[in-house]
Amino acid sequence: MLNFDAHQAQLLRLLSEFFGDTNVIPQMSLAAVFADCNEAAQEKLAAIALARTPDWSRTEKCLFTIVDTDGTPKLIVELFADDGNTVDLLLLDKQEQLEVLCREAQIHLAIFGYHELAQILDPSSGMSLLSCLSGKVLPRTTIPAGFGS
Repeated sequence: MLNFDAHQAQLLRLLSEFFGDTNVIPQMSLAAVFADCNEAAQEKLAAIALARTPDWSRTEKCLFTIVDTDGTPKLIVELFADDGNTVDLLLLDKQEQLEVLCREAQIHLAIFGYHELAQILDPSSGMSLLSCLSGKVLPRTTIPAGFGS
């Protein structure tokens, strides 16, 4: 059974409404996300895992992975506390490694803070999940056709 805090559950609901329930995979391991990626991404994953524990890529999870209709990972979504009082060094390290891996594997990465999530959930803010994702994903390429329709 998956346990999410309130922020994670809210983000899961938003992502499921936008991408569809079957396209949002919670807690997918890094090994599974990058299993079918190119050789360069596989080598990076192996090198990062070697510097940690042997089972790091199997035990380390992505909060949410968005897959296409074929089950291929297209977007990893992470969430962090951006309250100014909390610095999670393990999460920062994970995000740094994810950026490298995602760039090699050509998988998008969107990292949200609690404040961004609150703005998306606030109807008076004018911010939507799509506008927020566009700002995080579109500079690299475009959101795949068929998502969010």
